[in-house]
Amino acid sequence: MRALIWDLGGTLADTYPDVDRALAAVLEPRPGPELLHEVAMLTRLSSSHAISTLAARHGVPERRLRSAYEQTKRDWRENPPPVMPGARELLSAVRERGGLNLVATHRERASAASLLDSLGLGVDDMVCAPDGYARKPDPAMNRA
Repeated sequence: MRALIWDLGGTLADTYPDVDRALAAVLEPRPGPELLHEVAMLTRLSSSHAISTLAARHGVPERRLRSAYEQTKRDWRENPPPVMPGARELLSAVRERGGLNLVATHRERASAASLLDSLGLGVDDMVCAPDGYARKPDPAMNRA
């Protein structure tokens, strides 16, 4: 094995619950399970998709949702989301076998690096959609 390509949110780090709660709280101060489910179905596609769709459905300015999302990312600097079970061990196993741990993510590079740093997860390199690659599931990012 030469390398393993990882996704960041939802694969290395359990980011979705924090994002889902933050976006849902903009819509309802104490969001219930139905709203959290609605948000979760959208964030699994992308945060940008979730924000634009939720704004249109609920009549909330996108900037309020975007602000809540950005605040969540800032909060992760001090209180990061949990690392997914087994992720640290797999990263170590790849490294021990001489492989590279690479990340392909929709996130901006600074945001991804900050999250990885706060989690104490070292990777060898990243390819980020804002670097000029088509977003997943387009394979261009993985071919880079």
